[in-house]
Amino acid sequence: MGGGRDFTGQTIYKRVNGRYIRQVPYKKDILQISSLEITDSYKVDTSKKQITINNISKTKNFSQLESELEKTFGYVEITQQLRKYGNFELVKSGMVAVERMTKLFPMLKNSGLIMRMDGGSREAISGIDFDNNLHFYYNFFKKDNPESIFGNGKYHPKNFSYEQVIAHELGHKLELIFLQKVYPKVTDRQLKALFQTHEGFTYISKVMYQKLYNKGYRGHATEMMKAVSGYAKKNWAEFGAEAIGDVYSNGSKASSVSQLFVLTLLEEFDKLNN
Repeated sequence: MGGGRDFTGQTIYKRVNGRYIRQVPYKKDILQISSLEITDSYKVDTSKKQITINNISKTKNFSQLESELEKTFGYVEITQQLRKYGNFELVKSGMVAVERMTKLFPMLKNSGLIMRMDGGSREAISGIDFDNNLHFYYNFFKKDNPESIFGNGKYHPKNFSYEQVIAHELGHKLELIFLQKVYPKVTDRQLKALFQTHEGFTYISKVMYQKLYNKGYRGHATEMMKAVSGYAKKNWAEFGAEAIGDVYSNGSKASSVSQLFVLTLLEEFDKLNN
């Protein structure tokens, strides 16, 4: 008899007669998280009214967009493939997220960005990698109604849009920045391995789970993922990025789990800066 465990040490699945059967050792479930009072002193400003949109929304072509984005990221390159095949208005609608994300997470500034076009799978929307490449997928752009893929909040957080997609991808970029601060002396190869195995957001999730545990939560860590979105269940990197996208779009109405993740992430960044 074997089993699988999450990072809390609780058994998720138990192997019985060659089959894995889900185990739920506690009666408390994820729904109780929403009723827990989050009393952390660090508060996230999620008010859209206090944030003025910069000139990104006023740009009329990729060259202007690149110039405006450089004011945030320092170095920005928009590749020729994206300029040729990308839907400019759709790309711009997503990149509007940049200013608000950098107000929520100032550590994004001057971190560099390369925007490129790739093929992508049928359902892929975008992605970001270790080398700061923000991928826009051709198969997504060629759909008759690309934004129909966003759904109604069942697979992704509510109010999901292309703007939130970019906030989500910048969430992955935050994980890389966090790892760079935690491990300033490792090689690029070692850092890439840490990023690809989600070490940054796994650590943040552990810290967050301990906060919930201290407040009385006894459910599985994987149940915590469900409170954010369906896609958040994929792994801890997607859980963190979905939580960030949820707070970006929904502010104080975002899942309490998403809000706690963002609070924890900011607190851990503060510790590294002090």
